[in-house]
Amino acid sequence: MKQTLLNLFKPYRPVKEITAHENTRMRGQAFVTFPDVEIANKARREVGEFPLYGKPIVSRASERASTVCTLAIASKST
Repeated sequence: MKQTLLNLFKPYRPVKEITAHENTRMRGQAFVTFPDVEIANKARREVGEFPLYGKPIVSRASERASTVCTLAIASKST
């Protein structure tokens, strides 16, 4: 999943970090961290509900600080 997200967000570099959870409780959830809010917002708008592993992803800003913005990524329930 990390490599897939890295490829998906490659146009919005630099990506500071990708954390993808594989445990049962958080499976299908990931956090993609960008160095700046503008890049993160652009990525979130343009990726929209891109189908990831057959389900549209849902992204939202989850953390905001002066130097970092993290998007929470999750598979949309059907």
